[in-house]
Order: sequence, then C-alpha cells, then structure tokens
Amino acid sequence: MISFSWDKRKNEANKKKHGVSFDEAKTVFYDENAIRYFDPDHSDDEDRFLMVGLSNKLRILIVCHCYSLLYCSLRLNHFLNVDILFRYEYGHSSKMSRRILF
Repeated sequence: MISFSWDKRKNEANKKKHGVSFDEAKTVFYDENAIRYFDPDHSDDEDRFLMVGLSNKLRILIVCHCYSLLYCSLRLNHFLNVDILFRYEYGHSSKMSRRILF
C-alpha cells in the first residue's frame, strides 16, 4: 500500500480552483500505464518527479511528487489537469501549440 501526504490548504485551493483534489490525484499512481519523469528543473532541494496518468475519474493528470523519508510516504506537491491545459491552449492561441508542458 502506498502512503500519501499533502498540504491541506493547497488541497482545498486546488478543489476550488480546478475541481480536482489530491485524493483524486493520488489515483494516478494506480494507473498501470502512467509514465513517470524525473523533474530536474524543480529538484534543487529534493528529487521531484512528474507522473502523467489517468485518474479514477478518467481525467489525465500530471502529478508532481517527491519521496518523503521523514514520513515514509509520497508527498504530492501539485498537479495539472491536462484537459484544462489543452482547452486553454486551443482557445487562446491562433495556432495549435505543440509545445511540451513540462
């Protein structure tokens, strides 16, 4: 069993802003087809990773996380709802952007 931790205030802010909670974001770790990347740009103080996968509500999420040795758990830092990002890109650019978002 995987143990998760996160900031409660950040969780509430994400639910209000994006309609997605860390409870949903953690389900990406159970997606057998999820892909994990090392995130060197945000790994100054600790090794951070990005996981792209499908949540239990069938939303594609990018979840930033690190391993907490103090709590022996995965600490979820933040996440992005890819569906919202693609809709934003589509609606706010004259050409479809093909840039990688992370």
